[in-house]
Amino acid sequence: MTITQQDVWGALEIDINNPELLATELPPQYACYYEESEDRPEMMPLFDSIVGQYGEGLLEKVLTYQMNGGKLVGTYCAHIPNELIYAAGAVPLGLCSANSTFAEMGEQYMPPNTCPLVRASISARLAKACPYAANADLLIGETSCDAKTKAWAIMDDDAETDMHVIYLPKRKERSDFEHFKNELYIMIQKLEEVTGFEVTEESLRESIEILNDRRRAINRMWSFRKGDVIPISGKDCLLVQECTNYIAPKQYAELVNQLCDELDERVERGINLVEEDTPRILISGSPTGMQGWNINNMIEQSGGMVVAEETCSSLRLHERLISEDADSIDDMLEHTTDKYFNGIHCACFTPNVGRMDDLLRLSEEYQIDGVMDINLKFCQIFDTENYFVSKALDEEGIPNIHLEVDYGDDSSGQMLTRIQAFLEMIA
Repeated sequence: MTITQQDVWGALEIDINNPELLATELPPQYACYYEESEDRPEMMPLFDSIVGQYGEGLLEKVLTYQMNGGKLVGTYCAHIPNELIYAAGAVPLGLCSANSTFAEMGEQYMPPNTCPLVRASISARLAKACPYAANADLLIGETSCDAKTKAWAIMDDDAETDMHVIYLPKRKERSDFEHFKNELYIMIQKLEEVTGFEVTEESLRESIEILNDRRRAINRMWSFRKGDVIPISGKDCLLVQECTNYIAPKQYAELVNQLCDELDERVERGINLVEEDTPRILISGSPTGMQGWNINNMIEQSGGMVVAEETCSSLRLHERLISEDADSIDDMLEHTTDKYFNGIHCACFTPNVGRMDDLLRLSEEYQIDGVMDINLKFCQIFDTENYFVSKALDEEGIPNIHLEVDYGDDSSGQMLTRIQAFLEMIA
């Protein structure tokens, strides 16, 4: 069977009227953070079901798509443009693993004092712990840290793994911009080799427009967290963002816009999940996986509200759009580089003034009372960059705290105590 571009865009569409889907409950690892008494938007059970079908439901779609000739491309970083993957006739799927069991399994490939996200990601493929990683036709990583750089080399050494690596500069000079743009040309060549599709002006333009529409919908949802009346919790925003991986981009944008219509109505009815003195928290730092949920829950249970996340799966990834003012593929790659290189301020860059500027800007836009800068254990670049983060925030009088988490940490003990003490200090 010949796969068309229409097949690619529709590969992960779901039937939202399917009784089996609607009967799917939120998986326990997420459901444990919700109480029945919480005032959630009426549309949230649908997003619960979408996350719930990540197992057999999504896997069945992916395998059927591949059996019909489609290609699945696994990615490991916010710097990797999904626009190019869709334009090349493939379906992208984010594969950074946040599983503590996978991280332990990864110790057969990398030292135990390596970042758990990297250990989990490598075992997901090589130990076939994750069916999506195990069945991907192509994997794309990047050199944002030493641990990842070595992990991709180990994976590339596996005869069954087709591994492509984007070499990421560590500065943001014009020469670095041109280097990254050239890496995108190389990525296109690899994608065309794997898929048999040619990336054309038409296919790339369509991909940019569709994924921009998805970002616009997410930004619209975030806008409800900027005001005094907040009709949706930080946990529910995390859940909606989680669904970007699980359903087709066009359908996702439609559903999120429907949710936003409901949020408009909730604001009009005066439904507010915060009090006047509720501490408004900005979370920043490295990718934390399920620990992001754990920390978010501890904050809300302790009387605070997370209103923004400057992280790789949230604002850092979705806030900025790609300019659609382009007349050629080169123009489009120029704008794509501007978004995915200039516009993402990972701690791998030095100097990283853009991230400090973002934190100050977001603190003003979202009326932030305090910032929690969080690094995953053994994530040295984000851990070290806290020096500059705390300095920039201190100079502006913005309360902040630095926390370290690991996969498998629970909500008891020192972490909860520190969060509660911070919230009491800024309340």
